[in-house]
Amino acid sequence: MSITALLIITVLLPASSVNAGEIELDDSSASIVFSSGWQIVDAKATDPPEWGSYFGGSTHASSVQGSFATIPFNGTAIVYYGDTNTDHGVAQVTLDGNTIGELVNSTTSIYARDVALWTRTGLANTSHTLTITHAGPQGSWITLDHVMYTVEDSPVTVTTTTSPTSSPASSPASSPTATGPSKIPSGPIVRKTVGITLGIILVLLILLSLLLWRSWKWWRRRNVPLSENGSLGLIELKDPPQY
Repeated sequence: MSITALLIITVLLPASSVNAGEIELDDSSASIVFSSGWQIVDAKATDPPEWGSYFGGSTHASSVQGSFATIPFNGTAIVYYGDTNTDHGVAQVTLDGNTIGELVNSTTSIYARDVALWTRTGLANTSHTLTITHAGPQGSWITLDHVMYTVEDSPVTVTTTTSPTSSPASSPASSPTATGPSKIPSGPIVRKTVGITLGIILVLLILLSLLLWRSWKWWRRRNVPLSENGSLGLIELKDPPQY
């Protein structure tokens, strides 16, 4: 009978996909959902420099009361950026379904772009949803240029489950099966190597013997002159050599 044991190991690791820092989400991001009533406003080359610039080159604007934009994010703080002008109105901010008490009034005497209109810190380090709704008056403008939220490292619980199964007591233990590459027998290789080496030595000895034999013959011809009858012999020198 098999006995199955479950070993559950729980460790705390930093989230590999969540890095601490600030992330800026442009109004053109696909993760932001706009209701009807919004339009895209692009920056123009003829715009005066004192107006500033749109983040990412454009912004979303609405003059329809009740229109809204929904922004999902994961972090502990968020900042909402938009425009200010004399013809702007009020936005209602909702976070995680809870209506925030203060309204965001973007009405000012000076037109400016990419202004931090609202911020919230101290949030739980988890997923949130920010909703920005046109609260009036009808015909006034509210804008959404981008948001910036803060992401912090958070521990992630990783659970690993293994299921070791013990073998029955009556069953003989099986021998492990080798999975590595098979070894080539070394005996034939050694014998082949020794044979080649001996053959080379033998050939060298034969060549050396032939060389010595030819040298000996050459030496004999040089030092043993022919006798008067044409055979090899010694010739008696009558006068010693002069030095």
